[in-house]
Amino acid sequence: MSTSLIVEMAGYRVSSDPDASLVTYALGSCIAVTLYDPTRKAGGMIHYMLPLSSSNPERAKQKPAMFADIGVPLLFEAVYALGCK
Repeated sequence: MSTSLIVEMAGYRVSSDPDASLVTYALGSCIAVTLYDPTRKAGGMIHYMLPLSSSNPERAKQKPAMFADIGVPLLFEAVYALGCK
């Protein structure tokens, strides 16, 4: 049975569950980036809103996945931690 894992706005999520689906809603002007390693059957998704954390450094400390420049590297680090290449 498939499990839906919700990726909230300004959030990211990773999973190594081959039965899980990463889902996000209300993209609008936001951007979702997904990564998948077919060998490990693991991946992740980020739903970010803004390109640069320098536009709001305080908010970037609270919600780093809101910003592409720091959120996307966090997503890569998280999937690498699952053994993805």
